[in-house]
Amino acid sequence: YILAFATFFILGLVIQSNHLANAQSDGINAEDIDSFFEDTEEASDEIFDEPITEDFEEEQERVITEEIVDIPQPMYEPAEPVPIFESASEKYLYYGRKYLVEICLTSIFLVYILNIFVGKKVNNKIVSMWLAEALPLLKKNFHHLGFGEETNVSISQLKYNEFEFFASGRDYCHYIFMHMITKKRQDVIGGSLFGLVWADKDKVILDIPIDSDLPLEILLCRKQNVKTTQSEMPNINQLIAPVPSKSFANTDFAVLADCPESVDIVFPKKYVNAFTAYSKHLEFLHITDQKVYTNYPLVLKVEILMGDSPSEFKTSIKLLEVLLELVDHVAKTVKLPSRVLEKAKKARAVEERKKREADQQRIQQQKAERREQKELEEIEKMKTMPPAEKAKYKEKIKKQEMKKAMKGKNKVIKF
Repeated sequence: YILAFATFFILGLVIQSNHLANAQSDGINAEDIDSFFEDTEEASDEIFDEPITEDFEEEQERVITEEIVDIPQPMYEPAEPVPIFESASEKYLYYGRKYLVEICLTSIFLVYILNIFVGKKVNNKIVSMWLAEALPLLKKNFHHLGFGEETNVSISQLKYNEFEFFASGRDYCHYIFMHMITKKRQDVIGGSLFGLVWADKDKVILDIPIDSDLPLEILLCRKQNVKTTQSEMPNINQLIAPVPSKSFANTDFAVLADCPESVDIVFPKKYVNAFTAYSKHLEFLHITDQKVYTNYPLVLKVEILMGDSPSEFKTSIKLLEVLLELVDHVAKTVKLPSRVLEKAKKARAVEERKKREADQQRIQQQKAERREQKELEEIEKMKTMPPAEKAKYKEKIKKQEMKKAMKGKNKVIKF
């Protein structure tokens, strides 16, 4: 909408400048117009500034009949005559050259509006096609589909390129929440132009709370995105760090974890091979007990790339099937050794202490800011008080401070 308003505004300026250019081509320029109004103003001053004599009627008649000021008139030349066209094509070429700027701006605006409707339609179609491929798997694994009390397959649309879907009723996980984000095809600038430089892809972000209370903190991301991922998660950045893993050494993924021993336990060879086979679609995977995304004790967060064709949609759905199997594996099979559990508990105890200290420091800072704000308000209030009232107010504050200082020092002794 902002772009449309700016387009109309620029179009008005261009049309106005075009009319001014046409006027100048007809022999009229801005200097002639300014000179005309200046001469007219001087002439009117000469007429009305003449001294009034006793014989006012004779003087008025003299001004009207004998000393009429010669007001310069602008020299308007006739507009360029429209030529006689021998054919329709010649006529179209003539008017096309004459209104070239207006035609270009109008075309840009129409393309922008058309792109909005076409982009919305394409985004809806892509999400519907991907979800249609995923529905058999979702129906097989979940008892309830869609938002609401009754099962439905309707998609909730947040924006032109953002959609949501929900399913629940499965063992070992509470639900699966899908946040589908497509390319900004409806946006000419953000999607089409910027997309040429910063390529975006259609993706699905999954939130799957796992029915388990294991102290796990494992993150998979692409090796080139390690620093970016760490910077985006400052709340757990001190808890996890890149760890060496023989299983993922020959893959495109980097592993971040709190305990290196837990990586091979959570991801046996079966899942490493699956992630390697579907590496084109797996962008990010995070198993966490730190309540970063939800308040559940253990959550699986995954970012899947849909793909660019129906065949790739099917491949990404196979990856989704592997992820559901991973949920069952973590909830049923994974048992951490006592040594790993002890190490994980110590690391979390340290992080909890750091969080408490940070919270206390933040609370103290907020109290200090409130106290400082109150003192400033009292100072401003005292500036407007008369001297007698100001003295009483100071005495009142002094008594309150003494009362606070003595609070807790006086103790009642019982005999």
